[in-house]
Amino acid sequence: MIVTANWPNQRIDSWEALLKARAVENQAYVIGVNCVGEDIFKNKFYGYTSAYSYDGTLIEKIVGHEGVIMIEIEKQPMMVYRERYPFLKDRDTFDIKS
Repeated sequence: MIVTANWPNQRIDSWEALLKARAVENQAYVIGVNCVGEDIFKNKFYGYTSAYSYDGTLIEKIVGHEGVIMIEIEKQPMMVYRERYPFLKDRDTFDIKS
């Protein structure tokens, strides 16, 4: 999952918490790409571009500058994890019936 955003530095704790939550709840790798710089309203953006593993573990993060994160994503360990913790089977399909 790739998430792009404009989270200002004063709210960055929420950005990091939500990225980790997306990884955990979907049992999937999550890449969060956030901007760097300052907007016209003087909000400062320090990036916090991050990569999280399917179990919520932080893999890598860039703070305070532009950059590129390169990670290797491995499907097999993720599938083993999903078999060990099969809570995705509990999800609702959200079928709407007339």
